[in-house]
Amino acid sequence: MIRVVLSVFILCVFSIVYGQQGDGGHPHGLGFYAKDNVSSYVFNEPNIALLRAEDKINDSLQNGPWRFGYNYETDLDLTNSGTWFTTTNGDKIWLLAIKMKNAQSINLTFKNSEIPSGNELYIYNPTGDFVLGKFTRKHLYQGALGAELVYGNTVIVEYFVPAINASNIGNINIARATYGYRSQEEFLDKAFGS
Repeated sequence: MIRVVLSVFILCVFSIVYGQQGDGGHPHGLGFYAKDNVSSYVFNEPNIALLRAEDKINDSLQNGPWRFGYNYETDLDLTNSGTWFTTTNGDKIWLLAIKMKNAQSINLTFKNSEIPSGNELYIYNPTGDFVLGKFTRKHLYQGALGAELVYGNTVIVEYFVPAINASNIGNINIARATYGYRSQEEFLDKAFGS
């Protein structure tokens, strides 16, 4: 019983530390992603064997946080990446597919971002059955946003600008993309010492 309670507690803490769901909502660009060419940014697979060897040492020392992924520092924004679409009513949708070969999960961190009132940010998997968002300006802290993990090796970032905000686009900047190579199950195994 104690093990079950501890498992639930650890999962809740893991979700709180690494997650932020947003306000709910439905992405506007799923149809565009399914049928149109959306530009992709592809990250190489890091040296997993080397990372796991480092993790073995660091986990035994217990002197830092548990590492689940490898961070790629980047600078992807609305002007240097992604694909813009315009709907028949004048709404604008920016889509970017981020791909990481063999990744178990992808985690994104945003900086220097500005989401004007009415604009929306979403992060989801290619099938659209796992959606984070909508994120609005109230979710930003000094232009920064950390989002929950998206499982799989591809994530779609969508930024929606309604026609009424055509002259007030704002800015989205993906400052870090984390290649997840360790899972929550591995974290729980470590926590229980198994």
